[in-house]
Amino acid sequence: MARTSPHRPGMHQASWIALGFWLLLAGAGGIFSLDTAVFAQSEPSREFRPTRLLPPKQPITDPPLLRGREIGSRLADNELVLGVTVNGKARAYPINMLNGPSREIINDTLGGVPIAATWCHLCHNTVVYDRRAGDRHNGDRRANAQTLTFAVSGMLWNRNLVMVDSETGSLWSHFLGKAMSGPLKGRRLQAILSELTTWGEWRREHSETTVLNMPRSSRRFVREFYQRPEDFVFGVVIDGRARHVSFPVLLQNPVLNFQQQGSGFLVTFASRSTAAQLFERSLDGRTLTFLSMPDGATTDGDRENGRMTDEQTGTVWDRATGVAVDGPLKGRSLKQRVGMPAYAAAWKVFHPESREVQPREAAANE
Repeated sequence: MARTSPHRPGMHQASWIALGFWLLLAGAGGIFSLDTAVFAQSEPSREFRPTRLLPPKQPITDPPLLRGREIGSRLADNELVLGVTVNGKARAYPINMLNGPSREIINDTLGGVPIAATWCHLCHNTVVYDRRAGDRHNGDRRANAQTLTFAVSGMLWNRNLVMVDSETGSLWSHFLGKAMSGPLKGRRLQAILSELTTWGEWRREHSETTVLNMPRSSRRFVREFYQRPEDFVFGVVIDGRARHVSFPVLLQNPVLNFQQQGSGFLVTFASRSTAAQLFERSLDGRTLTFLSMPDGATTDGDRENGRMTDEQTGTVWDRATGVAVDGPLKGRSLKQRVGMPAYAAAWKVFHPESREVQPREAAANE
């Protein structure tokens, strides 16, 4: 059974009107237009001025887990999950179990690494963080690292989840992974590779996965949630500069090459699972250009259009993993980078300078 533990911040005066509004958003079945509309309520604040809407919540630790094959019919193939693999160990966190003001952060340990699996329904944003916060001036997150325990603070900043750590009471932006106030102000958490995908696709790719087993708090977060793809983007930050790709562009271009600061990158997209990935295109000092293989060209019956090929060598690659499966480069892997799905409006609030990746840009840069 999941354990909760106390944390330090005190209770500010709650706004019960705002409380009701947040609960409406958290529980509204299928009415995701309310989520995007919330970003139009007021101008975003560049200064950290969080608004308290709820009492602070207790951290969730030691979450209950099952093996994937034991979950059975309790989890449908089309349900969205936050999937993460650390040191060869895979785990899925169903979004319909994470949704709700009290359970959007799960403190866990996977592959020997302390992690926080996080979700903000107002931004439609999932991130997995390493809970070890190193010195702000030290790039090695394990040097002088302090393992933190995170909880829902009950506050929002720019309509996004604000996290609080139990150890120091510092407040953290969920979207940025940065301590915005308190003793740890200025420190950042390291994001871990993860994906927002469907349970069916995750289970097929990770047969030995474990899965969070908590009572449902929602039923609306399924593949069919994306009825308005124009509301969503896949966002990345590369060397401090933000880029984003809209879901409509990805639906038309599931293998998208682009350049950033002189380096080649690649975003891949699986329409059946809505999972997007970011890879570097350089291998052995050579930048590869990738093309999606046409419908029916893959022998992988479990993945729709799951292959791509590079123009330089004709090698066939798995689109989801960046691993070469046939051809001269068979067995080689592309380096994967962290990206995140989000509402387009939310991404622009936190990254107003972000430039959109367009197919014509990719063609011009090759």
